[in-house]
Amino acid sequence: MTWYETREWCQKHYTDIVVIHNENVTHFLEKHLEIRSSSPYYWIGLREINGSWTWVANGQIMNYENWADREPNNAESDEKCVEMSSNNNNLGKWNDDDCSRKKYPVCHKAQCLNNSCSNNGLCKEQVNNFTCVCKPGFSGARCESDVSCEQLSAPPHGWMKCSGLYGNHSLNSNCKFSCAGGYKMVGTAELKCSSSGAWNAPPPSCAAECFPVLLFGGGMMNCTEGHDSFRSACRVQCPPGRLLLGFTEFTCRADGMWESSFPLMCASKEFALFSCAPQIWGVMRACWS
Repeated sequence: MTWYETREWCQKHYTDIVVIHNENVTHFLEKHLEIRSSSPYYWIGLREINGSWTWVANGQIMNYENWADREPNNAESDEKCVEMSSNNNNLGKWNDDDCSRKKYPVCHKAQCLNNSCSNNGLCKEQVNNFTCVCKPGFSGARCESDVSCEQLSAPPHGWMKCSGLYGNHSLNSNCKFSCAGGYKMVGTAELKCSSSGAWNAPPPSCAAECFPVLLFGGGMMNCTEGHDSFRSACRVQCPPGRLLLGFTEFTCRADGMWESSFPLMCASKEFALFSCAPQIWGVMRACWS
């Protein structure tokens, strides 16, 4: 058959003229094709289209090649189709030739059908078989299973609301968290289940808030996580010439209470001495400690 007759015959009786996209297909054909002594050549589905060697069955540009030595050479100026040799001396090698010449046909039957893989996978042809290449976040022979993240629960003194296309704790599902009044969220307020099967951040918690600390007299208060945040550690510094009435350091506890007394004041030395005069010396020392 000519190359054109070969393709027409293959499409009628099988799927299309053969595509040789890797060396596994080459070895399969070398093993199973009949070795012919006269005209030992078979047409394959590779053709030059717009200057590029293209597999006509799927429209893909050639990315695997097995040309014979010094081929393709377009020796007769119109060699647009490709043959494969079954001769032992050049077994499996390709040569460009005139499409109107007659050679033996090699066809292939598609292994990938419409239902071979789920909508979450891409079917990849193999010799007498197929493989489903799954999209990120899916698994299984047909890519029928989506990944799942660990099931979450609402934190104490808080709420959680989850939603997702594949379920509340599956791929791309979102969980939003909120805390009751008087409690502050520690962590990320919204989590997302990733394709790796893990949430994008640890679950948050709800901690009691410490009410703001009052500081009088122009002092400076530096806190690690805000003046009223859980676990925030604060340190007070008074300007020159003033003494601190209260504690230098204090921390917001999980129960919403400060570890040290307040309010705080940066007072003049005269005011500090007046405030502490009625007290015994041991208490007076603590007054500006």
